[in-house]
Amino acid sequence: MNFLKLKKNFNSTLKDTPESRLVVADAPETVALLPSMTPFVKPRLLVKEKDKVSIGTPLFEDKRSVSLRYLSPGAGEVIKVKLGPRRVIEEIVIAIDPDEAMDQHLLNVISQAASTSQATSTSRAASTSRPASTSRPVSVSQPSSTSRPASTSRAASISRAASTSQPASTSGGSGAKEGAPTHDNLSPQNIHEIMLAAGMWQMIRQFPFMDTARHGQAKDEAGEPEFLKFPMIIVSLRPGDMFSPLPSTVLKGREEDFFQGLAILGKLSPMVVVAAPSDQMPHLKKIERSITHVVGDKWPCGDPGVILYQIKKDSSQNRSATIHPQDLLALGAFFGRGLYDLHRIYAVGGRCGDRPCHIRARLGSPLSLVTGPLPRDHGVVTGSIFTGRHALPQSHMGFGEYSAVVVDGGQREHAFGFLVPGETLMSESLTFLSSMNQDPLHFDMNLHGEERACINCGVCHHKCPVDLLPQFLMKALGAGEMEEALGMGLLDCTLCGLCSCVCPSKIELTQIMGQAKEIYLNENIENPV
Repeated sequence: MNFLKLKKNFNSTLKDTPESRLVVADAPETVALLPSMTPFVKPRLLVKEKDKVSIGTPLFEDKRSVSLRYLSPGAGEVIKVKLGPRRVIEEIVIAIDPDEAMDQHLLNVISQAASTSQATSTSRAASTSRPASTSRPVSVSQPSSTSRPASTSRAASISRAASTSQPASTSGGSGAKEGAPTHDNLSPQNIHEIMLAAGMWQMIRQFPFMDTARHGQAKDEAGEPEFLKFPMIIVSLRPGDMFSPLPSTVLKGREEDFFQGLAILGKLSPMVVVAAPSDQMPHLKKIERSITHVVGDKWPCGDPGVILYQIKKDSSQNRSATIHPQDLLALGAFFGRGLYDLHRIYAVGGRCGDRPCHIRARLGSPLSLVTGPLPRDHGVVTGSIFTGRHALPQSHMGFGEYSAVVVDGGQREHAFGFLVPGETLMSESLTFLSSMNQDPLHFDMNLHGEERACINCGVCHHKCPVDLLPQFLMKALGAGEMEEALGMGLLDCTLCGLCSCVCPSKIELTQIMGQAKEIYLNENIENPV
């Protein structure tokens, strides 16, 4: 087990971070997909208002590759297709029917995955040896878990495909019980095709843009087509900030799905990295032997891009991939148990009363179901507190958003604010006295000042976890010098948001570099799937 140290991180302590307790949310009346919030996607709508859909019905596809389809997390009627400026598809809202059904095509895909996984289990049980896998960091003596999270919605009964080839219960690691899925018969190409059909390939994001992972075909030594594997797949158990879900809460009772997910990833890459925050290690004993790296407990130590920057050995690993731990569990449940997981655990924090906790809810649930009633003049930031979305109260949780933080949204100016010592105003520099205050502080939406010209103070550089010079990158991009920006390491930027957070001139450095990376991707795009 390797220990990764990061000197540049967010030092302040914030109030009302999520507690480990888990609350089961009520069944939602509506669910939604948010195409405009899905990174890089160019959506083409596949449904219209008043259409009836099932669980797994494609709602939209990516114009860049029509095989990338985003499936409905609920069955019912499409009651709203919300369009924004320039007819951008912002939300596809579905009213849930009391009796939900699963799309027949998705049932067939689940059956195919289950039957393929089971194809060799009988022959393996009679075998005394198994080819070693150098890509799977899973111990043969991992304990199995029989506990499973309780169902929380009307779709709970649709947990398995109606198929005669149902997978038996599984045990963790490669020491599977007799009759358990072993995935030996699954090739990388099989896994890719099944995940595409099940709308799960989008869970794998590829560096350096964090776009949907690309795949390709190569020729082996015999001249036969061979699936091109990822150089490395990173699973950071807490890839978000201090308001993101705790690994101990997310993984509790899901150890089998975790091991099965790692086994699938081991088919897609010769190197699977599992990184855990140091403060969570005492709670992760059941999977400890699967953890390859331990990182710090401050943001952005667990950012997959930061981890890649610390451990990569050459430029060939820049095309590595990552997957969120909750998506990994869904992947393991799909291939291991034939379960199409419709739920996620959302972390709720900030000024939300007695609700700083974890909420188990349906994918695409209404924001109000996750956060509860909002105090007056307060808003919600979904995703990262540093780079997330300011979500409207009537919105829904989007793709890849696993946290909701209630923050003070009142843009109030303080009279004679320049004279206020700022004991309670968060600052990573010596601007306020709070830099010497070790007590937890509140995060809010106020700028506490206006945007000014860059003063070359270098504060952003001293916080950048991948040792970039954001102030010079920003100026190169402002001058249209993309090649110069690339030479200064633009593609290494993980968009962690620290540079924008600490900038005394209030310059949105992260937004500038994120837009530049997107422009570069669009200008140099290849078929992503």
